Amino acid sequence: MNSVDLAVLALYPPVIIFSGWAVYLYIVKVIAPAWRDGTFNLSDHALVIAFALITAADFLENIYYGAARFDKGLYIAMTGFLPTVGILKVVILGGTIFAISGYRKALYGKMQLTQLSFAAWSIWLTSLLVLSWLS
Repeated sequence: MNSVDLAVLALYPPVIIFSGWAVYLYIVKVIAPAWRDGTFNLSDHALVIAFALITAADFLENIYYGAARFDKGLYIAMTGFLPTVGILKVVILGGTIFAISGYRKALYGKMQLTQLSFAAWSIWLTSLLVLSWLS
């Protein structure tokens, strides 16, 4: 393994530790107390939800691919599990929708969560149709 490969592989543990820590802090210290107090709502917590979703997916994806980097046979086997990767990508997409929605709420006073979700779904469907046509 060359030095670049080792340097990249060595990034997995800190990324996993810090992303897991961040998810824990935001869920346990921000979302859970708001939920218990009855003050949790999508409008006020959209950015926190976005951060938690995206970081949780990053955490899981790095565990998934980090483990596979240690064994080429495992990596080849894991790349066949596209549904697992797809679920993580959906979580990341959902997080980014919440992030944009939270930004729009702060700037314009409206979340537009439904419109953004529909736009993301439309882009995915268009991509799927184009890829199906090309293959």
